[in-house]
Amino acid sequence: MGMMKGNKRTISFKDQEHEMFYRNFLQNCKSGDAYHKALAYCIGINGDTRRNVERIYDFEEDFIKTECFRSGAQYRVCHGADVYRH
Repeated sequence: MGMMKGNKRTISFKDQEHEMFYRNFLQNCKSGDAYHKALAYCIGINGDTRRNVERIYDFEEDFIKTECFRSGAQYRVCHGADVYRH
């Protein structure tokens, strides 16, 4: 994630959608700190998690919705994979 260009670090994105999501996510967050940047990057890697970000993160209250980890369907959405199918 941190390629060096001179004295600046650049972020390597999976694709254009990932980068667009990352920038939009941070614009909607209350904070642009390293934690929010890492969360935006991770959620944005996968199309499923990008499409379901409202189920994963509460922008208004600024927290991760942990209930998405409790059910099988939501668990897959949160992790962006079907390998957790029960």
